[in-house]
Amino acid sequence: MASTGTDSAYVSEKPNPTVYLGSDTTLCEGRTLRLNADYSNASYLLQDNTVNCTYLVSKDGAYRVSVNHNNCIVSDIINIYYSQKPHFTLGANLFICQGQTVTLQLSLNQQWQFKWQDGSTKEIYKVTKPGLYFVDATNTCGTSREEVFFTNGLCKVYVPNAFKSNGDSKNDIFKVSGTELFTEFHLQIYNRYGQLIFESKDKNKGWDGTIKNQQAEKGNYVYLLQYRESTTVGMQRIKGSCLLIR
Repeated sequence: MASTGTDSAYVSEKPNPTVYLGSDTTLCEGRTLRLNADYSNASYLLQDNTVNCTYLVSKDGAYRVSVNHNNCIVSDIINIYYSQKPHFTLGANLFICQGQTVTLQLSLNQQWQFKWQDGSTKEIYKVTKPGLYFVDATNTCGTSREEVFFTNGLCKVYVPNAFKSNGDSKNDIFKVSGTELFTEFHLQIYNRYGQLIFESKDKNKGWDGTIKNQQAEKGNYVYLLQYRESTTVGMQRIKGSCLLIR
Protein backbone atom coordinates (compact mmCIF):
# COMPACT_ATOMS: atom_id res chain seq x y z
CA MET A 1 0.00 0.00 0.00
CA ALA A 2 1.47 3.33 -1.03
CA SER A 3 1.88 6.07 1.51
CA THR A 4 1.12 9.75 0.95
CA GLY A 5 2.31 12.89 2.67
CA THR A 6 1.84 16.63 2.55
CA ASP A 7 4.17 19.58 2.85
CA SER A 8 3.82 23.33 2.76
CA ALA A 9 5.98 26.33 1.95
CA TYR A 10 5.55 30.03 2.63
CA VAL A 11 6.05 32.26 -0.37
CA SER A 12 6.13 36.03 0.04
CA GLU A 13 5.95 38.47 -2.84
CA LYS A 14 8.30 41.39 -2.79
CA PRO A 15 6.76 44.61 -4.07
CA ASN A 16 8.52 46.32 -6.95
CA PRO A 17 9.99 49.70 -6.10
CA THR A 18 8.20 52.73 -7.46
CA VAL A 19 10.13 55.09 -9.73
CA TYR A 20 8.89 57.98 -11.88
CA LEU A 21 11.17 60.70 -13.23
CA GLY A 22 8.31 62.67 -14.74
CA SER A 23 7.03 63.38 -18.22
CA ASP A 24 9.28 64.41 -21.07
CA THR A 25 9.75 68.15 -20.84
CA THR A 26 11.34 71.21 -22.47
CA LEU A 27 13.38 73.73 -20.50
CA CYS A 28 14.63 77.19 -21.42
CA GLU A 29 18.36 77.82 -21.81
CA GLY A 30 20.09 78.41 -18.50
CA ARG A 31 17.48 76.48 -16.50
CA THR A 32 18.16 73.23 -14.66
CA LEU A 33 15.99 70.37 -13.43
CA ARG A 34 16.79 68.05 -10.53
CA LEU A 35 15.54 64.51 -11.08
CA ASN A 36 14.75 62.47 -7.97
CA ALA A 37 14.26 58.69 -7.87
CA ASP A 38 14.55 58.25 -4.07
CA TYR A 39 13.08 54.99 -2.73
CA SER A 40 13.62 53.73 0.80
CA ASN A 41 16.49 51.26 1.23
CA ALA A 42 17.17 51.02 -2.49
CA SER A 43 20.27 51.36 -4.65
CA TYR A 44 20.48 53.28 -7.91
CA LEU A 45 22.23 53.32 -11.26
CA LEU A 46 21.97 56.36 -13.50
CA GLN A 47 22.60 56.70 -17.26
CA ASP A 48 26.16 57.93 -16.63
CA ASN A 49 26.90 54.96 -14.29
CA THR A 50 26.75 57.07 -11.16
CA VAL A 51 24.84 55.63 -8.19
CA ASN A 52 22.99 58.63 -6.78
CA CYS A 53 19.23 58.89 -6.48
CA THR A 54 19.21 62.47 -7.81
CA TYR A 55 20.63 64.07 -10.94
CA LEU A 56 20.89 67.73 -12.00
CA VAL A 57 19.98 68.17 -15.69
CA SER A 58 21.52 71.11 -17.57
CA LYS A 59 21.47 70.00 -21.21
CA ASP A 60 19.49 68.01 -23.77
CA GLY A 61 19.41 64.27 -23.35
CA ALA A 62 17.70 61.06 -22.33
CA TYR A 63 18.07 60.44 -18.58
CA ARG A 64 17.58 56.98 -17.11
CA VAL A 65 17.58 55.48 -13.62
CA SER A 66 17.41 51.89 -12.41
CA VAL A 67 16.18 51.36 -8.84
CA ASN A 68 17.09 48.13 -7.04
CA HIS A 69 15.13 47.20 -3.94
CA ASN A 70 15.65 43.69 -2.55
CA ASN A 71 16.86 42.57 -5.99
CA CYS A 72 13.69 43.84 -7.64
CA ILE A 73 14.76 46.29 -10.33
CA VAL A 74 12.59 48.90 -11.97
CA SER A 75 13.74 51.53 -14.47
CA ASP A 76 12.39 54.80 -15.85
CA ILE A 77 13.55 57.25 -18.50
CA ILE A 78 12.81 60.90 -19.24
CA ASN A 79 13.73 63.00 -22.29
CA ILE A 80 14.76 66.61 -21.65
CA TYR A 81 14.84 69.20 -24.45
CA TYR A 82 16.19 72.73 -24.33
CA SER A 83 14.81 75.84 -26.04
CA GLN A 84 16.74 79.09 -26.50
CA LYS A 85 15.80 82.72 -26.30
CA PRO A 86 15.72 84.43 -29.71
CA HIS A 87 19.16 84.70 -31.29
CA PHE A 88 19.60 86.94 -34.35
CA THR A 89 21.59 89.94 -35.59
CA LEU A 90 20.99 93.23 -37.37
CA GLY A 91 24.56 93.24 -38.69
CA ALA A 92 27.46 95.62 -38.14
CA ASN A 93 27.13 99.35 -37.53
CA LEU A 94 26.73 101.26 -40.78
CA PHE A 95 27.21 104.66 -42.42
CA ILE A 96 24.32 106.51 -43.99
CA CYS A 97 24.36 109.52 -46.31
CA GLN A 98 21.86 112.31 -46.72
CA GLY A 99 19.07 111.18 -49.03
CA GLN A 100 20.01 107.52 -48.67
CA THR A 101 17.61 104.84 -47.49
CA VAL A 102 18.90 101.63 -45.92
CA THR A 103 16.48 98.73 -45.54
CA LEU A 104 16.78 96.49 -42.49
CA GLN A 105 14.98 93.19 -42.94
CA LEU A 106 14.37 90.66 -40.21
CA SER A 107 14.51 86.93 -40.78
CA LEU A 108 13.05 85.61 -37.56
CA ASN A 109 11.12 82.57 -36.39
CA GLN A 110 7.46 83.16 -37.17
CA GLN A 111 6.55 82.10 -33.63
CA TRP A 112 8.53 84.97 -32.12
CA GLN A 113 7.04 88.36 -31.37
CA PHE A 114 9.22 91.33 -32.31
CA LYS A 115 9.09 95.10 -31.99
CA TRP A 116 11.30 97.92 -33.30
CA GLN A 117 12.41 100.83 -31.15
CA ASP A 118 9.43 102.91 -32.35
CA GLY A 119 6.87 100.17 -31.70
CA SER A 120 6.71 98.95 -35.31
CA THR A 121 6.14 95.23 -35.79
CA LYS A 122 6.85 94.95 -39.53
CA GLU A 123 9.64 92.70 -40.76
CA ILE A 124 11.12 95.54 -42.87
CA TYR A 125 12.35 98.84 -41.43
CA LYS A 126 13.63 101.71 -43.59
CA VAL A 127 16.40 103.85 -42.09
CA THR A 128 16.75 107.38 -43.50
CA LYS A 129 18.87 109.15 -40.89
CA PRO A 130 21.66 108.47 -38.37
CA GLY A 131 20.76 106.99 -35.01
CA LEU A 132 20.39 103.86 -32.93
CA TYR A 133 17.94 101.24 -34.16
CA PHE A 134 17.02 98.07 -32.30
CA VAL A 135 14.63 95.13 -32.24
CA ASP A 136 13.27 93.21 -29.26
CA ALA A 137 12.36 89.60 -30.10
CA THR A 138 10.40 87.48 -27.63
CA ASN A 139 9.53 83.83 -27.33
CA THR A 140 8.47 81.56 -24.45
CA CYS A 141 12.00 81.65 -23.04
CA GLY A 142 12.44 85.43 -22.88
CA THR A 143 13.41 88.51 -24.84
CA SER A 144 16.61 89.36 -26.73
CA ARG A 145 17.58 92.78 -28.11
CA GLU A 146 19.84 93.47 -31.10
CA GLU A 147 21.06 96.94 -32.05
CA VAL A 148 22.64 98.66 -35.03
CA PHE A 149 23.99 102.21 -35.07
CA PHE A 150 24.01 104.42 -38.17
CA THR A 151 26.46 107.32 -38.36
CA ASN A 152 26.95 110.03 -40.96
CA GLY A 153 29.22 108.86 -43.76
CA LEU A 154 31.65 111.02 -45.70
CA CYS A 155 29.32 110.54 -48.66
CA LYS A 156 31.57 112.44 -51.09
CA VAL A 157 34.10 110.57 -53.19
CA TYR A 158 37.68 111.52 -52.36
CA VAL A 159 40.79 110.12 -54.05
CA PRO A 160 44.12 111.16 -52.46
CA ASN A 161 46.76 112.77 -54.69
CA ALA A 162 49.66 111.52 -52.56
CA PHE A 163 50.46 108.96 -49.89
CA LYS A 164 53.53 108.00 -47.90
CA SER A 165 54.25 104.27 -47.78
CA ASN A 166 56.94 103.88 -45.13
CA GLY A 167 55.35 101.40 -42.73
CA ASP A 168 54.49 103.89 -39.98
CA SER A 169 50.74 103.19 -40.40
CA LYS A 170 50.07 106.87 -41.09
CA ASN A 171 48.56 107.62 -44.49
CA ASP A 172 50.42 104.64 -45.95
CA ILE A 173 47.56 103.24 -48.05
CA PHE A 174 46.23 104.74 -51.26
CA LYS A 175 42.51 104.31 -50.63
CA VAL A 176 39.33 105.87 -51.97
CA SER A 177 36.99 107.31 -49.30
CA GLY A 178 33.35 108.38 -49.41
CA THR A 179 32.32 105.03 -50.89
CA GLU A 180 29.27 104.44 -48.66
CA LEU A 181 26.82 104.64 -51.56
CA PHE A 182 28.91 102.55 -53.96
CA THR A 183 27.24 99.46 -55.36
CA GLU A 184 30.07 98.76 -57.84
CA PHE A 185 33.77 99.60 -57.53
CA HIS A 186 36.79 99.07 -59.77
CA LEU A 187 40.17 100.68 -58.99
CA GLN A 188 43.22 100.27 -61.24
CA ILE A 189 46.71 101.75 -60.78
CA TYR A 190 49.36 101.96 -63.51
CA ASN A 191 53.06 102.80 -63.44
CA ARG A 192 54.70 105.35 -65.75
CA TYR A 193 55.15 102.68 -68.41
CA GLY A 194 51.39 102.02 -68.54
CA GLN A 195 51.66 98.66 -66.81
CA LEU A 196 48.83 97.64 -64.48
CA ILE A 197 50.34 97.16 -61.00
CA PHE A 198 47.27 97.11 -58.77
CA GLU A 199 43.60 96.29 -59.21
CA SER A 200 40.70 95.84 -56.80
CA LYS A 201 36.92 95.55 -56.91
CA ASP A 202 36.65 95.79 -53.14
CA LYS A 203 35.89 99.37 -52.07
CA ASN A 204 37.36 98.69 -48.64
CA LYS A 205 40.83 97.90 -49.99
CA GLY A 206 43.60 100.16 -51.21
CA TRP A 207 47.13 100.01 -52.60
CA ASP A 208 49.92 99.66 -50.04
CA GLY A 209 52.70 100.88 -52.34
CA THR A 210 54.09 97.46 -53.20
CA ILE A 211 54.39 95.49 -56.44
CA LYS A 212 54.54 91.72 -56.06
CA ASN A 213 55.42 92.17 -52.37
CA GLN A 214 58.30 94.52 -53.21
CA GLN A 215 58.40 98.24 -52.44
CA ALA A 216 57.43 100.27 -55.49
CA GLU A 217 59.63 103.17 -56.60
CA LYS A 218 58.62 106.59 -55.35
CA GLY A 219 57.07 108.88 -57.91
CA ASN A 220 53.81 109.43 -59.76
CA TYR A 221 51.33 106.69 -60.61
CA VAL A 222 48.13 106.90 -62.63
CA TYR A 223 44.84 105.65 -61.22
CA LEU A 224 41.53 104.86 -62.90
CA LEU A 225 38.45 104.63 -60.70
CA GLN A 226 35.13 103.39 -62.00
CA TYR A 227 32.12 103.14 -59.70
CA ARG A 228 28.35 103.09 -59.50
CA GLU A 229 26.29 104.60 -56.67
CA SER A 230 22.91 103.44 -55.42
CA THR A 231 21.47 106.88 -56.27
CA THR A 232 22.67 106.90 -59.90
CA VAL A 233 22.11 104.71 -62.93
CA GLY A 234 25.35 104.84 -64.94
CA MET A 235 28.96 104.13 -64.08
CA GLN A 236 31.11 107.08 -62.99
CA ARG A 237 34.75 107.40 -64.01
CA ILE A 238 37.62 109.32 -62.40
CA LYS A 239 41.18 109.37 -63.73
CA GLY A 240 44.16 111.07 -62.13
CA SER A 241 47.62 110.67 -60.66
CA CYS A 242 48.95 110.07 -57.18
CA LEU A 243 52.42 110.63 -55.76
CA LEU A 244 54.08 107.83 -53.82
CA ILE A 245 56.41 109.29 -51.18
CA ARG A 246 59.09 107.41 -49.26
